[in-house]
Amino acid sequence: MYNGTFVRLEQVETLRCTSIHVDGDGLFALADGEEIGDVPIDLDVVPASLDVFVNRPLPHMTTPE
Repeated sequence: MYNGTFVRLEQVETLRCTSIHVDGDGLFALADGEEIGDVPIDLDVVPASLDVFVNRPLPHMTTPE
């Protein structure tokens, strides 16, 4: 899970969006392992709201000049 290979599993579907509505029986919303609320829930992307720090450059990132 920590190396990201889980996204290649047949049971996993990845989509890109700017907002999402989640609903269903017996579900609750989690973010980074913490419960954030009951469903139904509406979530929106807030551009540039997350800073990610790593101890080495990632292959898809370039170093600013």
